[in-house]
Amino acid sequence: MVEETKEFAEVKVTDQSVMQALLEADFMILGTKLVAEYYKNGEQNYFLLMPTDEADARSITVEEMLNDIKVLVGDNLNTTELTNCMNSIGISVDKIKVSLKMAYFYMISDGTDKNNNKTEYAFHLEIDTSEVLPASFKLFDINKIGFAIWNTERPKIISQMNLYKPEDLLA
Repeated sequence: MVEETKEFAEVKVTDQSVMQALLEADFMILGTKLVAEYYKNGEQNYFLLMPTDEADARSITVEEMLNDIKVLVGDNLNTTELTNCMNSIGISVDKIKVSLKMAYFYMISDGTDKNNNKTEYAFHLEIDTSEVLPASFKLFDINKIGFAIWNTERPKIISQMNLYKPEDLLA
C-alpha cells in the first residue's frame, strides 16, 4: 500500500492574540449613498463614515422628508399646520430641496488609552431655495443656503466638499 502525502499551506499569523474584525453597512441619508465601517485590530478600533460616490448625491424635497418621517412615526405626525403656514406666505414644501453634500467621520480609538483617540470629520448640507419665491418677486432671492463644518485636511474630502474659504476667494 502506497502512503499518500498531503501538503497544507502554512498558517501565517504573526500574533495569535490579535483579533481582527470588520463590520460594514451601505445606506442612504438625504439621497446620498454612504458607507459605514467598523474595523478592529487588537486594541485599535477604527470607525469610518463617508459617501460611496459623490455623483450619487441627489436632493430631496422637504415634502419628501416629511412624508418619510410620517412613515417612520406613523400617522400621528400632523404636518398640515406647517405646510398651510408655509403655503400662506407663498412657500411650498415641494420647492425646497435638501442635499447632503458630505458626511465624513473617521476615528481611531485606542482601547487602552482613551486620551489617545484621533477624530476627523466633515459635514456639508445644502438647501436649494431657488424655486421657493415666485419668479415675479424682484426684491430679493435666495438661491442656496449651505452649512459646512470640518476639521480634516484630507485633499479628497476637501475637494468633494467644493468649498471656498475667504482667502481662496481673495487670492
